[in-house]
Amino acid sequence: MGCYVGETIQLSLGGVWEADDADPAGELNVRLRLASGSVIWPVQRVVKRFQNGPEDSLTAYGIFLGLDVPVD
Repeated sequence: MGCYVGETIQLSLGGVWEADDADPAGELNVRLRLASGSVIWPVQRVVKRFQNGPEDSLTAYGIFLGLDVPVD
């Protein structure tokens, strides 16, 4: 799910995935360097959403990043 969120952001804003192969938790700590130079951690954001609930909204995350996210 975190990679899906990251890929959606990457398609809209551009960027490249980065990971540290020496990091044992590399799958969780993978980051996305956006075309603007900003760095985000979408996998960690999804984990936080599952742990903390709606207070770590993925919709709000997308809007904050500047995505055109439909809100009901």
